[in-house]
Amino acid sequence: FKNKDSIVSSGFDDFFKLYGTKQIKDYKANESILKETQKALAGNFLSKNWDVIKDEIDKTGIDAKIGVPVVVKSYNLNKKSFTYVMIANYEVKGTDPYTMAMAMNGVLLNDRLVWLAYYILYKDKSTIDILQEKSNKIIREFLKVES
Repeated sequence: FKNKDSIVSSGFDDFFKLYGTKQIKDYKANESILKETQKALAGNFLSKNWDVIKDEIDKTGIDAKIGVPVVVKSYNLNKKSFTYVMIANYEVKGTDPYTMAMAMNGVLLNDRLVWLAYYILYKDKSTIDILQEKSNKIIREFLKVES
C-alpha cells in the first residue's frame, strides 16, 4: 500500500489478485454457470470487447499503450475452475516496454463465482510454465477452504 503511487513506474511482476463482481455478489453459482462463463469469455469477451476494456484503462490517466491480450492457453484445472493464459505488450511512459504474462481464472468457491488473476513478466517460454504452476497452486489453496 505504501508504494501505491509508484506501482506503475516500478512495474508489475509476480503478483496475484482475488476479486469478485458486484453484479453477481449475491448470485448462487454452480458448475453449469462456471462452464457458461468460460464459454462466454472464450467466444466474446476476450476477443470482441477489447476496445471497451482499453477505453476503461485510458480513463485512468496513465500514459500507457497496452496491446491486445493474446490467449496462448486455456484449460480446466478441475471442475471448479477455468484458466486463460494470456500475454500482452505494455508501453508505460518512463519505463522500457515489456510483455506481461497473466492467468485469468474463474473459480467456483462456496457457491460463488470469484476471479483470481496471476501476473508475471514474460521472459521466455518457461515463463508460461512458471505462471501456470503458481496460478494452479493458488487455485488449489483457495479450493481447500471448501474441503
